[in-house]
Amino acid sequence: MKHSVIFTLLLAAVAALTCSCERELDFNVGDTDRELTVYAVANAGAQFQAYVTRSFSTSRSPNFYQVIETKDDMLRRVYLSSMVVKDAQVTAVVNGSDRYEMTYDTTTTSYRCAYVPRIGDEVALTAKAQGFNDASAVTTVLAPIEIHDLQYEIVPDQAVDPSIRDSHPGDTWRDLYGADTVMRATFTFHDPGGVKNYYRMRVRNIGEMEDLPGMVIYSVGDVFKSDSPVFFDRSLPVGYGLWDKNFSDVFDDHLIDGQDCTITVSGRKRSWSKRRMIVELQSISPEMYYFLKSLMVYRISVDDVYSTPVQIYSDITNGWGVLGSVSGIPHTIEYGD
Repeated sequence: MKHSVIFTLLLAAVAALTCSCERELDFNVGDTDRELTVYAVANAGAQFQAYVTRSFSTSRSPNFYQVIETKDDMLRRVYLSSMVVKDAQVTAVVNGSDRYEMTYDTTTTSYRCAYVPRIGDEVALTAKAQGFNDASAVTTVLAPIEIHDLQYEIVPDQAVDPSIRDSHPGDTWRDLYGADTVMRATFTFHDPGGVKNYYRMRVRNIGEMEDLPGMVIYSVGDVFKSDSPVFFDRSLPVGYGLWDKNFSDVFDDHLIDGQDCTITVSGRKRSWSKRRMIVELQSISPEMYYFLKSLMVYRISVDDVYSTPVQIYSDITNGWGVLGSVSGIPHTIEYGD
């Protein structure tokens, strides 16, 4: 009997393939109810944490709709009671010697420890729980990539009809809290040659508004555009949300191996005050690259009855999910009120 698997995508900080090192997953996955789902990211300088949940076959997944009218915080209650594994034994072993026992934190619903990853660390993570298979994975903490010659300019949004822009400033029909202009940033980075490198581009435009004394509301836009060929991905023929089709913020270095690469990115300027743009080019591990790429393909095909079933990449042995490494240096551009 064929089954599919529901993955608890814990994007708590967190942000989709064919490759020789990709884990091939058979749709006849067997007893998924005995397998743990683990999500963890090793980021140099940030406290290490891991999320551990159950995995469910479609026939055994929780029915969220039966309780949707019962509680205001229904999703959290069902998630905590039916998905999260709170009594697991989760251990991180660093560089084969330093051992950290991780404890469950009710506030974040994650397992935490005192370990703060350092560049070059090898992190081996294991998760054990009664009634489940032991799950494990290994990753190496990467060094962040440096960017140079960061420059920016503010330009009118050519995609907005002038009559709409003049009569309804700020209302672009696509981004209610975006201004009628865009921030355009250009920078250069060097791709180390002779080794396969993987990247994720993050661009965020942020504005602030004081709603009540001492209470600040943030307007954040993280969708960006670019004409650089590194972002082109033919496996994404359909756009998602405000993201354009054939566009991925995750890419590898097959076009730029060993070269200097100059990239221009643009994102909508925010309304309100204290506005700024944050540009961050992240180095990501191979397993993180394949996981994010497969997730992108999954999210544009999940509602398409004619699409081929998509299996989300996993590097967790005897389980599901991902243990990966992400590192980057955020660069903030203040562009005022």
